[in-house]
Order: sequence, then C-alpha cells, then structure tokens
Amino acid sequence: MFSADQIGIALANEDPSVRSRITRAFGREAYGENGELDRPFLAAKVFRSPVMLARLNKIIHPAVLRTIQRSVSLLPKKQKLPYVVIESALIYEAGLQSSFDYIVLVDAPVALRVVRSTSSSRFSKAEVRRRSKNQIPARIKRPLADFVVVNRGSLRSLERNARFLDETLSRMALSSSKRP
Repeated sequence: MFSADQIGIALANEDPSVRSRITRAFGREAYGENGELDRPFLAAKVFRSPVMLARLNKIIHPAVLRTIQRSVSLLPKKQKLPYVVIESALIYEAGLQSSFDYIVLVDAPVALRVVRSTSSSRFSKAEVRRRSKNQIPARIKRPLADFVVVNRGSLRSLERNARFLDETLSRMALSSSKRP
C-alpha cells in the first residue's frame, strides 16, 4: 500500500526540487530550523486560502503521482500481487481519477469523521472542518467511485467490508490482464 500523504511529506522534506519550489512559493519559513517541513505553518497558510492551496497542490500532486507510478512499476512482477492500493484523500480534487483502474471511496458521516480526526490527531474540530471544506463532498464523490465502503460502524464491520472488497478486487484481477 502506498500513502499519498506520506509520500508527499517525504518529497517535501527530501526532494530538492520539491523543497525549492515550496520555499519559493511560501518562503523559508515553510521549513523549520531542523530542516523539516513546518506543517503547521504551511497548513495555516494553505487551508485558509484556496489560491495558496492550489499553489501547494500544483507542486506536490504531480511529484506524488510520479513517485507512485515509479514505485508501482518497480514492484517485482513475480510477486503476484493481485492489486496495489494507493491511499489518497484528494484523488478527485487533484484530477487524478484517470490514473487509477478503480477508485474505492471510504466514507463516514461528517460528524463521525470530525470525532475520529480530533481523537487521533492534534487538530481541533475547527481545523478538521476547515480542511474538509477544501475537499469535494462525499455526496459528489460517491457516484464517481467504483466502490463505496461506508465506515460508520465498528472496526469489526470495517474489517468485514475490507475483506469483501479484497476478495472482489482479487477476483477481478484474476479475470483481467491488468492489476485493479
């Protein structure tokens, strides 16, 4: 599994071209004294300004997609992986849907997403809601996705749905010449 968010953070910290472009776009303050991306600083800038968010996305998204494509192409063919999972919250927002064979939308009611996000991160409810406003609403994404997993129940329920999806994608991969 590849996490677009983790890849984006790694690129922002380690890729000289991405670092340079972020520094030019947002100033030297975008990186802390330790040389790492100052995520709170950058978040404060981009999640309050659609123009700044678009500027950051124009830097990060193409680099993330190239990295994922390169990584997938390097997977050994003899591993016999039925499919590859790429986790990304912003596929539609970035216009990347044509880069994937299938898209799975994992959705939960907004109130539940806020509770989960605030309990598992350092973000306030207001910050979670502000970030959510920069995403396309799930009601618009649902009909665009190939599969929708509703994640409003227990962990056991989510695991059951994930196993069913895994079995479905694996069967589809076996009957197809391309990886789903």
